[in-house]
Amino acid sequence: MVHSMIYALRGWIAFVAFISMATAIRCYLDTENYLGNQLFAGSQKHMPVTPGLGRIFGTFHVLQAVILIHSAFRIEYYPLISAAICTLMITIIYFGLETFYYKTAYCGFTTLFPIIISVVTIVWIAFAPRYLKVKEIDEEELMKAMMPRKKKWNKKRD
Repeated sequence: MVHSMIYALRGWIAFVAFISMATAIRCYLDTENYLGNQLFAGSQKHMPVTPGLGRIFGTFHVLQAVILIHSAFRIEYYPLISAAICTLMITIIYFGLETFYYKTAYCGFTTLFPIIISVVTIVWIAFAPRYLKVKEIDEEELMKAMMPRKKKWNKKRD
């Protein structure tokens, strides 16, 4: 039986993936307003935001959403959880550097919200293995399940 905390964590990870996908859509459709006027507005070194930057930023968020959705579905599979943690760490590092080191992003809701959400998610994922019952996956059984069964064509039919 799966612990109720795992169900809640799956929902939370799916919610974070939804936020990431919404950010990606916003980057694709409204690059100038979202990135130019909200995220990078008010900085000391205000640089113009190009549509290419919006597409790159949006593509990163699409990839993050895909990884998070997969890790929500297969939360017992540690490589997917590790990939999810890596994408969340990249988010923290990116927004942290842009806000506090390079000072190109405005220190406000648009930068602090992703950092806080990512930190909360990483901490929650760190406590999740206590409640998971991980099945050891035998590679030989996995390969047998993935390979099609051989049909015996030489067998005489009755």
